[in-house]
Amino acid sequence: MADATSRTKRGWDNHLAPALIVRLLCALSLQTLNNPALLFSRKEFITPITDSKRVFEALFLNEHGVDPYAGDAFHQPPIMLLLYYPFHHFRLPPLYLHLFWLMLDIVIAFLIRSIAFKVLDREQSENKTESKTSWIPNVAFNVYLLNPFTILTSLATSSIVFNNLALVLSLYHAYSGNVVLSIFAAVFSAHLTIYPITTVLPLSIISGSKLRYTLPLSLFFLASLIGISYSIVDNWNFLSKAYAFVIFVNDLTPNIGLFWYFFMEVFKQFRTFFIFAYQYHAFLYTVPLYLRLKHNPLILFWIYLSIVATFKSYPSYGDVALQVGLLPLVCTQFSTTKYGFISGVVAVFVAALAPLFWQMWIYNGSGNANFYYAINLVFTFTQVLFVTDVASIVVGKQNQKEREEEERKAGKKEITREE
Repeated sequence: MADATSRTKRGWDNHLAPALIVRLLCALSLQTLNNPALLFSRKEFITPITDSKRVFEALFLNEHGVDPYAGDAFHQPPIMLLLYYPFHHFRLPPLYLHLFWLMLDIVIAFLIRSIAFKVLDREQSENKTESKTSWIPNVAFNVYLLNPFTILTSLATSSIVFNNLALVLSLYHAYSGNVVLSIFAAVFSAHLTIYPITTVLPLSIISGSKLRYTLPLSLFFLASLIGISYSIVDNWNFLSKAYAFVIFVNDLTPNIGLFWYFFMEVFKQFRTFFIFAYQYHAFLYTVPLYLRLKHNPLILFWIYLSIVATFKSYPSYGDVALQVGLLPLVCTQFSTTKYGFISGVVAVFVAALAPLFWQMWIYNGSGNANFYYAINLVFTFTQVLFVTDVASIVVGKQNQKEREEEERKAGKKEITREE
């Protein structure tokens, strides 16, 4: 009877329907806006490496025999040309594009729900007790699908959705025990945006594999994807236009990140040093966090994603959407946080103010770049505060568990001596 109930819960649930209806209405309602193209240019959701319009421009150039990387518009890997090709070739109307993005979000939401079930199953088998958090899968589904960051990113048709789908697939296959597909999905995500390569470490632990196997496998997949990219455009220009572009931050268009404002102000002779210092942050914490949190790989995976969303050179709210979407899974590891409520309220407040400050700066002329950058600094601070809070709670629980284990062993030794 328990198994039958479990299977029923994992199938269709009527609690999922409202979220699906709301998302469908959002996709359809965009067509009624007076200026729907305005959303496609919002810097909070679109960056030079996630702009769908640039991919269509590259497809147009490629169709007319011009190298897509000849100009300074296209900065995504060549494999993105294949993903967008059907929409360009068949000249599909924008509505089809929005419905396809909606479908991708729904797939991600169902995958997160399935991952939540697998997380609960693993916790139940390890603790030998029945889980009391069976509500988490449906909550995770709704949190991702109804998250404003997710909705607006989808409506803006940001290509970050492919990166998010690859990361969720990597986590899903890791919990399914399929290490090959898990590592391939993670490497595919890294092929798109570089930074998620760090997720290979926690995925190896979750899938029960060894790093001496997953690291060479990652290199093989990465080399294969680069080879496929070369075969698509028949040149190596994408290495400098897609990857060096991200690393050296050649486009200083304002976004929600830390790089653009600083590198507009820094002297040219110091640029290389500070690029190293800034990019270093995205990878600086990889090994120390792995050594400290390798016994809690799901938290480690989420923290890596949060660090990427905070310190990458071209971040957007699409990165935050996945960070928030996976949060219900992470919440199974602790009951409460010290700064969770404050971080959430400030993040919502700042996300609402950012477009207002952009309007004041660019259109009204009553503000300046400091307004926009300052509000994004506050958003970054809330991300760092919350991630630090979660990490400290998990490490504290781990330390307490280790102390209890030591006390238990010491007690056993003392009893043995008395006997």
